Amino acid sequence: MSSTRDNIMQRIRRANQSRAEIMNQQELNQRLQQHLRGPQPQWSEELMPRFIHKAEQSAASVVQLKTESDIVDAVLAYMDEQSLDKKLLCASTAMIEKIIWPQ
Repeated sequence: MSSTRDNIMQRIRRANQSRAEIMNQQELNQRLQQHLRGPQPQWSEELMPRFIHKAEQSAASVVQLKTESDIVDAVLAYMDEQSLDKKLLCASTAMIEKIIWPQ
C-alpha cells in the first residue's frame, strides 16, 4: 500500500518539477492572460454598497476611510472599541509596508 502511494507521489513530484523548470514567470503571466474569463454575475445594486452589506451580514466590521493616512487611527480605534491588545500581526503586502505603525 505505501509503495503504491510512494509511486503516485513520486510521479506527481516529477511532473510538478518538470513544469516548474519549463515555465518562467513571463511565460506564466502570458498563459494567465490567455486564459478566458468565465461568466461574471450582474447585480442590480452598486458594487461597494453590495460588498459592505454582504460583509456586515457575515459579522465583519466595515469602516470607509477618506485617505490611506486614516488607516492607523481607524485600526487603533477598532482595537480600543473591541478591548483588544495593541499587538497587530498581518501579512506583508506593498500597501501595508507603506503604513507607519506606532511602536
